[in-house]
Amino acid sequence: MNYPGQPPQRPGPIVTCESNKNRRSYCPADTRGGVTLRHQLSQAQCVQGRTWGFDARGIWVEGGCRAEFQVNAYNGTPNWGNPGNGHRPPMPGGPNWGNNAGACFYKEIHYAGEYFCMRRGESYPSLPPGYNDRISSIKVMHGAEVTLYNDSNFGGRRGSTRRDVPNLKAWRTADDPSRTWNDRISAIQVR
Repeated sequence: MNYPGQPPQRPGPIVTCESNKNRRSYCPADTRGGVTLRHQLSQAQCVQGRTWGFDARGIWVEGGCRAEFQVNAYNGTPNWGNPGNGHRPPMPGGPNWGNNAGACFYKEIHYAGEYFCMRRGESYPSLPPGYNDRISSIKVMHGAEVTLYNDSNFGGRRGSTRRDVPNLKAWRTADDPSRTWNDRISAIQVR
């Protein structure tokens, strides 16, 4: 999905992924640009979030789902990855991430639920709809520093961390200790 002022998503490779014996299988792909189901090939239903999805490891399928997936080229816009019901999000790694410093941002506390990751040097001056004010925990990797902003364009309250934050409700803003960073982030820089 594209938002006003953002470049359109460019199609990337097409990946065929298959669940063997109803078990979960992963197909490597750079999923930072998002993934869409292009063509279901199995009798078993392929339902996003239930029998297929994508996360930092690639595209996952289970429950007999076999399909062709369109991998979108990364255009600098975050996409929520979803590890699927009952699965923890994997930490970024492998050929699409390397050992780069960065951080992952989760909708739920304790690094659970949907999430997106950023590498060192990336920034979002304005999180798009569906991402703004939705972050509840942060995982920081390989010495990165994360700076959060309350307002778009790196404005308003600001906070920085080099450590994991399992629950943003416990991280108070410096200028007003009655406020926390939970569900209040509108811009991010990762250094």
